[in-house]
Amino acid sequence: MILTRYEDNRQSLHYETLPVESLVNHCIGPHCDAILKKRIECKISIQPENISLPTDEYLFLTVLNNLISNAVKYADEGGRFEMKGYQKESEYVIEVHNTGRGIPPEELEQVFEKFYRSYAPGKTEIKGFGLGLAIVKRFCDLLDIKIIIESEINQYTIAKLIIPISGKANTPA
Repeated sequence: MILTRYEDNRQSLHYETLPVESLVNHCIGPHCDAILKKRIECKISIQPENISLPTDEYLFLTVLNNLISNAVKYADEGGRFEMKGYQKESEYVIEVHNTGRGIPPEELEQVFEKFYRSYAPGKTEIKGFGLGLAIVKRFCDLLDIKIIIESEINQYTIAKLIIPISGKANTPA
């Protein structure tokens, strides 16, 4: 329903300048139990420290939460989860990595379609409706964020958010 509200322009964006590290920490917390239960090695690096971005908090948190949730859900037991943020020219990049089953190349574009679910062998126990990445894609479009997913079967998946900052981001003094 929330996606429809934004698509129909019945809900407007509320931009404010928010610290990236705080947003990431807010989203990681709810997944700590699953990370511990699956014994996932976890590494988070946000550079530069104290960087802030202008964004709509609700939409951005929804994007991060969905990406983190997927990374943890599809990570192998005893695997690795990494999240890093860094500035690259006039963009800020946030990468969410996990080791695990990966996404077949022919499915990479389909993962953003509503209700699309991969039914890879051995992973049918993973629950979901195929809406998470469709919402992520739409919210990224609304926020002018480019999202790219890279994956290697039985190795890793990386979701990259490329956020234009062109002088918008700031670091508090």
